[in-house]
Amino acid sequence: MKRLSVFLTLFLAACGSGGGSDPASVGKVLNVYQPACPPVAIMILHQGHAPFDGGGTEVYNLVPVAEAFAEHCLVVYAMEMPAWPHEEGPIERYYQHVIDLLDTFVNLYGSLPVYMSGFSGGGWTTAVMTAMDQRIVKGYSVDGDPANEDWEQVNTPYGWPALYEMAGDRLMHINPSIGSNDPNYRFVRDPSTRQHTFSPWAVGYIITDLGL
Repeated sequence: MKRLSVFLTLFLAACGSGGGSDPASVGKVLNVYQPACPPVAIMILHQGHAPFDGGGTEVYNLVPVAEAFAEHCLVVYAMEMPAWPHEEGPIERYYQHVIDLLDTFVNLYGSLPVYMSGFSGGGWTTAVMTAMDQRIVKGYSVDGDPANEDWEQVNTPYGWPALYEMAGDRLMHINPSIGSNDPNYRFVRDPSTRQHTFSPWAVGYIITDLGL
């Protein structure tokens, strides 16, 4: 555990500050939530554009989500989008930080499965990464549906139909009381809210779907 603690200290410092790179080109690992029980898997939890704690806005606060996952024996890596503005490329800067994080896991955790969930822009990141990287066993995009509101959404790599096919059954969208007419779009409705939020219902759905 000492080796893990030292590594995480260095890794968090590097990712949180930009690690000597252009801070706008990388995302941030803000915290690692270690479970009290022996870990059964890793969860990358991606907030998206807002601060991870919601910045004072309760419906955007993912700290309770991270804590709930940790209570079910998941090691949770809390992440945010790269720094603003979100009006420029290259597109890789919106997900490369997740690939870099995945590259560290084999040495830290061996064969533990890796899951990912994300909210809003973090849901976009989750969908893209689940499609592009087979190391993510399952991904859950919470209210991160395809749209043309932000630069990265307009410039999504491969395009959504191809990404859906690449992700297959590994990707699920969780939507607050809305649906989709796209036959390639796997989703469940969140019946508990119409707000743009990562609800307790969504947390429960993911935990149940993972069999935890």
